[in-house]
Amino acid sequence: MISNELPNGTTEQDRLSRRDFLGTVGKTSVLATATLYSASSLAVLTSTRSGWAAEPQFLILRDADIKLFGALLPAVVQQANPKVDSQKFLQSLDSILAHADAETAQLIQQLVDLVTGALTRGAMTGSLFWDWPDFDVQTVNSILESWRESYFELPKTVYAVVTRLTATAWYMVPENQQITGYKGPPKKIVD
Repeated sequence: MISNELPNGTTEQDRLSRRDFLGTVGKTSVLATATLYSASSLAVLTSTRSGWAAEPQFLILRDADIKLFGALLPAVVQQANPKVDSQKFLQSLDSILAHADAETAQLIQQLVDLVTGALTRGAMTGSLFWDWPDFDVQTVNSILESWRESYFELPKTVYAVVTRLTATAWYMVPENQQITGYKGPPKKIVD
């Protein structure tokens, strides 16, 4: 008789089948999408209409985006100091978002709405009354760490998106490339 016991002591019935695993992942993804949609809808409903339009000097960036990413910059990129022109960083970020496909740009705006909306910001940051420009670097670092270490996928997703966007936009500014010794993206030579 062949034993159903596996090398690590588990039986065939104890194993999670591929179908069960994919079903769990699918349910989690649907739940995360529904949560993001609901939370971003709540954020949009509680924000002002003027917060939905891009600022005059930018193609995509809104006031909420500027506040959020301005607060994230010194926490995400330690080399970012007061001497660095934050306007160039914001222009770089605006350019990245302007060249993103519509679906990606919409997702990023929903995530920003989630962490900047009056009601949803409190749930995401633990501070209902303070806005992003009011947070010091240590507080922003604590918020980012809590998102990164969260048991829930939504804060982890927010962490991954906003930190990568911040770092990428900062490194794309030529002056910042010189600070770090990064020679910039490869240049293609066309004959």
